[in-house]
Amino acid sequence: MSGFTLKSRSWVRKHPNPRRVIEFYGGEAIGVTPHLSYGALFDYLYATEQTVIAMPVPIGPNHEEIARVLLEERRLIRKWLGYDPEQMPYCMVGHSIGGQMIALLASLTDIKTNTITIQDDQFKGLMGTPLLFMAPYIGDFDAPSWASWLVKALGLSFKPTMKDLIAMFESEQAQLFAKAGLLSFAGDTVAGNVASCPEPIAPTCQMSIPWFHHFLKKHPCSEIPGDHFTPMGTLIGDRVYRLSLNDFSEPFPRKVDTELVSLLDKLNPSGAAAPPN
Repeated sequence: MSGFTLKSRSWVRKHPNPRRVIEFYGGEAIGVTPHLSYGALFDYLYATEQTVIAMPVPIGPNHEEIARVLLEERRLIRKWLGYDPEQMPYCMVGHSIGGQMIALLASLTDIKTNTITIQDDQFKGLMGTPLLFMAPYIGDFDAPSWASWLVKALGLSFKPTMKDLIAMFESEQAQLFAKAGLLSFAGDTVAGNVASCPEPIAPTCQMSIPWFHHFLKKHPCSEIPGDHFTPMGTLIGDRVYRLSLNDFSEPFPRKVDTELVSLLDKLNPSGAAAPPN
């Protein structure tokens, strides 16, 4: 978990000879200090020759402002890293509500120009970017009924909603997800799992994983044992520790670590490690 440098609002672990850059968006609250919450996962990404940008997820009701903060941070960190954008592949990984943040940026992308315009400022869009959704949590969809009621009572909203995302997948905006993949967990009771709503998926399905799998099933997808918080953990010695009643301690690397890199290699073959001689 050592080796991170704080740049602006993000924690960056710059590999001396990276094969790709990972822009990581964590879950709400746990994503505020991602370099701590996902320490073991980042250790494995770095060990497999990847620069890691741990982007803290802003919390608030103004999603245009959240998007602006994320995009400004992304532009600043990319400039600081100094990699040739034509040579160094970038991939975006979003866990839990971090997946919704990636979907938010995708929803704002103009597919004709691959740009995002916010308050007269223009940013590069997500067209052609490998996107890996890891147990994506869509706030309006997966939240308990009391939470949904409170959100509406306060006049807040989660964007994009699952309805918005389904509309994107079923329109020409689906091009934005041409290089998207999904990593889900069989024991996830927060965002669900593939079996939560069997195919053919019904409009009444109230979990986001079945919907993501429905639209991305021809893409690189994997469901492994674990729960919603399996990606979290701290590496101490050769074992990973996290607060859990089921798997408090696991040998490193874990299944989630190796499966994440495997999916990234499929989404971004040019950045895949060379096979051993």
